[in-house]
Amino acid sequence: MNKYFVRRVVASLVLLGLFASIGSIVKYGLLPNADAIAVEKVAVKKVAAEPEDPFKYPALAKYLASRTNKVTAGLYDVNTGQTFLYRPGERHVTASMVKIDILAALLYSAKRSNRLLTSSESRNARVMIQQSDNAAATALWPKIGYSAGLNAFNAKLGFTQTKAVPSWGMEATTPADQLKLLKAIVLPDSLLSADSQKYIQKLMESVVNWQRFGIPTGVPTTAKVGVKNGWYPVRTTGWQVNSAGYVKTDDHFYLAVIMTAHNKNQQYGTNAVNKISQLLWAFQSSR
Repeated sequence: MNKYFVRRVVASLVLLGLFASIGSIVKYGLLPNADAIAVEKVAVKKVAAEPEDPFKYPALAKYLASRTNKVTAGLYDVNTGQTFLYRPGERHVTASMVKIDILAALLYSAKRSNRLLTSSESRNARVMIQQSDNAAATALWPKIGYSAGLNAFNAKLGFTQTKAVPSWGMEATTPADQLKLLKAIVLPDSLLSADSQKYIQKLMESVVNWQRFGIPTGVPTTAKVGVKNGWYPVRTTGWQVNSAGYVKTDDHFYLAVIMTAHNKNQQYGTNAVNKISQLLWAFQSSR
């Protein structure tokens, strides 16, 4: 049974028991009604005080406040259906994170044409995701119709804050839009076929070790984790380092996107996405 559900049930039973006790106290005149109401309000406040928003989790909020770079992030809790955003609407460059978008668009196009990927497309798709190969992404770019094709696909996903540009990887986006892409890759009732979803997930879960930073950081080795990162020295805003992916265990299932700009070097950005991911897992696993 989901730990999150069990904790909510226990909290509800405790609260009902507390209300019943308060009712008895009032009934037998041990407290005036006004005092009972005050106690009741305090009880409700304490039970509801558990933070729902991971970005308000004290350890994470403190860390985010300490950074000199710009960070925007989002988390979708599959178990509760809740979405949480940090600095919503702030747009950052995707860098190589866009490669899962390119692959999703390619698979959707192939499905619409009632065909399988060619051997060349499959090889390029594999190295584009597992090794973040740029030449492979460039080879697949015309296969989806360049930026116009990607924009058309993203519109079907419900993107509202992203516009692809002629140079793949330089489009500005938000975590909110990227969470929509992850939902299409991972969750049922998707634009993508079940086989296409499994294909992308398999590649995201087998990224080469040195590129498995960000979302997998701090997560148990038994968890199912898919990731695609992006890193690029943007001329105007310094190093852009991003991480997008999903984490699934017996008790927890969430999608997350972390985007960082104005990093003084690549390692500073990598450290940031690692620490944020670690703290997101710490928050989720404590619930």
